[in-house]
Amino acid sequence: MIREVEIVDIRDITAADIRRRLSSRDIKPVSMGIDIKNLRTFFRWVVIEGHLGQNPMDKIPNPKISQRPPKAIDDQEIRRLIQTAKKSPRDLSVVLTLLDTGVRASELGALTRDDLDFDDMSLTVRYGKGGKSRVVYFSPTTADGPSVLSSDIPLT
Repeated sequence: MIREVEIVDIRDITAADIRRRLSSRDIKPVSMGIDIKNLRTFFRWVVIEGHLGQNPMDKIPNPKISQRPPKAIDDQEIRRLIQTAKKSPRDLSVVLTLLDTGVRASELGALTRDDLDFDDMSLTVRYGKGGKSRVVYFSPTTADGPSVLSSDIPLT
């Protein structure tokens, strides 16, 4: 970057130089965010090492990145998924439980029998995204069938 903005000494870099370099790049906001994060980390190190008194990245905000919702699968895809999973009771139970509860695969894999409550028809996800716990509910169909929630298939 120093060569790109024609600066000889790192102590001469300003926030304006960094903005000029970033704006000259034709990249998507996500890539811009990665660049900014890397520059912020680098300049934090430069300040810690005593080469700069102030981090020029402190004046540069992260770009706004729009979050697109995940693509949902349609009914036909769900039917195909279930049909394929029917070859194995375990696979079918995993697919049905995932579809019914909306838990992530890693959350399902971390369940123990103690996490299940058949009276409430719920399960407790103890190690969800961000380390948060939550309770999710399942249907009578999931509870009654050959399911990872029943004793037919062992939980790990």
